[in-house]
Amino acid sequence: MKAWIFIFIAVILQTLWGMVLKVLDFEVAFKLIQQGEVFQLDFILKLLPILAYFGLGLAIAIVISKAYKLLPMSIVYAAWMGLTLLLQVVVDVFFYGEKMQLLQYLFISFILIGILGMKLSDPKSIQPVDVEIDGLD
Repeated sequence: MKAWIFIFIAVILQTLWGMVLKVLDFEVAFKLIQQGEVFQLDFILKLLPILAYFGLGLAIAIVISKAYKLLPMSIVYAAWMGLTLLLQVVVDVFFYGEKMQLLQYLFISFILIGILGMKLSDPKSIQPVDVEIDGLD
């Protein structure tokens, strides 16, 4: 259960990271640096998303690495990306006003069903397989 808490935290952080990417503008920040306007309010406002980008990226790596230690990587990665997709769809529709087609909702529900199936399956039943390769003793 602890691994799933880490996954949900990573999903929220990843969604926030995606929102930061929508407002991130390196070109404007670099242009302000070239013009020597480093101490202007406009530069500071352009710097905040850049700092958030790196800070969220580091936080995601820390949190998801904890989940990787508790569950198989395939389960963690699929759940993390699938749930992030679902949350980003919610953000797109309700926060950014994006329009979705009914067919898109259907396929997103398939992703959710797959994640729930993985959650309900017993990850402890996934055991490493010993593979012997001839001639490599």
